[in-house]
Amino acid sequence: MKHTLKNIFKLHKSLILFLGFSYGATIVFPAFGPALYVAVGDKMPQMSTVAFLFYVISFIFPPSPNHSKRISPNTVFIGACLLSPFVIFLDKLATPLQWSVVLIFSLFAGQLGGGWTQFYRIATDNEERGQVAALSIGITFFTLYVCTLLIQWLPVRAALILPMFLIFLSARHLNKISRGLDPTQVPPQANYRTLGQHYIFYLLFVIIYISGGFTYAGIFPKFESYVFISKYYNVQPLFLTVIFAGLIADRIGRKSMLYIGFGMVGLSFITFMMPASDISYFLTQTFTQIGWGFVNTYVWVVSADLSIYYKRPSIAARGVASMLAGTVIGALIANVFNTIGLTSDACYAAATLAPLFLALIIISMVPETLRIETQRLLTSNIEGSSRNTVSNKTVLTNDERLDILTNREREIAQLIMQGYTRKEICQQLNISINTLKTHIRHIYKKLDVSSKESLTQALENN
Repeated sequence: MKHTLKNIFKLHKSLILFLGFSYGATIVFPAFGPALYVAVGDKMPQMSTVAFLFYVISFIFPPSPNHSKRISPNTVFIGACLLSPFVIFLDKLATPLQWSVVLIFSLFAGQLGGGWTQFYRIATDNEERGQVAALSIGITFFTLYVCTLLIQWLPVRAALILPMFLIFLSARHLNKISRGLDPTQVPPQANYRTLGQHYIFYLLFVIIYISGGFTYAGIFPKFESYVFISKYYNVQPLFLTVIFAGLIADRIGRKSMLYIGFGMVGLSFITFMMPASDISYFLTQTFTQIGWGFVNTYVWVVSADLSIYYKRPSIAARGVASMLAGTVIGALIANVFNTIGLTSDACYAAATLAPLFLALIIISMVPETLRIETQRLLTSNIEGSSRNTVSNKTVLTNDERLDILTNREREIAQLIMQGYTRKEICQQLNISINTLKTHIRHIYKKLDVSSKESLTQALENN
């Protein structure tokens, strides 16, 4: 497992860190974050709820990496420079200006997150997508954990520098991933035979995260007396377990993550109903964070799966936006419950469990996306091929050394071994030359070779 994750991180380091830092900046600052509380105090709940809604709206309209300058490294860097003085001195601004800065930051961060989904869907293969998402989310919440610990010891000005520092770090990694990555890997022409079925996934994500938003805005505030412990033990279970969620997603199936997540969340409600104590807080926090870590990873991965399958780039971002929208709705419902006095544990548990039961019904209607886009088997014949210059025997089947390659990389390696040119491989697999170069680079790194000749020699010797 360690070897696999090490390779995944090495191959997709900039992609993973880009989301880790940009999404981290969002949850550290406008989205119920500790940096926002330092600046605005009691205005934080209302301000962060609206800011998160703006983040969702921005996320719904992701920039196209190959056509839009909204996601270019220079634009992100300039935008961060313009926002920095306003964010750093947010506590000194009048309330209307504070609202303006927070909302603009949310729109800005939403474009970064939406843009990341576009790079993610084209830079990762089906069998590694879960691990890339898990590492990205893990770094996001590890960033939140570290910043939460730092902020309590830092002066206000230094605390407000943290989210901007994270944005600048994300811009640096955006500059790296935007080089040599072709966003046209999946042609825009869709197969309309099943087009439209992805909307049931949107509905599923919204319903699930109504429960999630209610949990964070309704249930967690009931543990205010444990605020000191919460500073040191809050999102630790999440960023420590999402890695396992990613491995399960890639090796067993996407829906397995969902069932495990639901089971953990269900356990958290049982412990929440226990008499308040250090033990009940610890158990509730642990089960909740583990559960939502699995569910969170599911949404990011499946949204990208659907985007590839339906050949529609916007699905990747809008699937995640559905999750975020559900979080906002859940938080608003929790505020309504508090306003009208429905604050008993039984009411809270019922309001949180109801969406999950509905989601369980919907899950039976959605497919397992790990195999929904599986390519032709390596042993199958290449359609339309009449080459006879190289033997068409399968050279990569049963080669244990190649277990670290994805199905797509195995397919490309096989075509290289069979003597196909790069142009012909692109035509056969319907990918661009830049995408092919990226795959070949990954193959060379994983197999520790440096050229087509050394690749061929290494495989022929096995």
